[in-house]
Amino acid sequence: MESKNKEAEEKGEAPTETLIKPIIGCEFNICENHLDRSHQDNGYQVVILAKNKEGYQNLIKMASIASTKGFYYVPRIDKEIVAQYKSRPYSAFGGINGEIPSKILNIGTKQAEEALLWWKDLFGDDFYLEVMRHGQQEEEHVNSVLVELSKKYSVKLIATNNTFYIHKKMLVPTIFCYA
Repeated sequence: MESKNKEAEEKGEAPTETLIKPIIGCEFNICENHLDRSHQDNGYQVVILAKNKEGYQNLIKMASIASTKGFYYVPRIDKEIVAQYKSRPYSAFGGINGEIPSKILNIGTKQAEEALLWWKDLFGDDFYLEVMRHGQQEEEHVNSVLVELSKKYSVKLIATNNTFYIHKKMLVPTIFCYA
């Protein structure tokens, strides 16, 4: 496609092909200790994206650890694993089930801020807060707090939406693929 666009430009024509740059990532369940099987801890959902080949290789390592060593009800890793393989991925959060949104809803804003600072310290400018709008009542509150926190700590916001639902009234998960 890129060659077709270049050819068109050389002829003085407008490019016609749409270029897509895929971003590869994985949604991880981040628990307290991925080796602890004494109780069920599915953790928080965190989306980690690869910036480049090194980041992709680190995603693969984390996904492998989650599936082989950390699997207990779900594939899991912990923050220690994320810190070990943080080179070249960047992080967003898993919507309402991410650590920061979950703490906003269930524990408190102070604890959510502490979690935000841990992730921001780890990923620096490659850390993003994720806002979503699926029509869930809690999202409005979470999004307003996330916007405030993004301003307070100079963290970029990204707006995303899940594709887990076929229709607004149907809460039917799609097929998930774990790397």
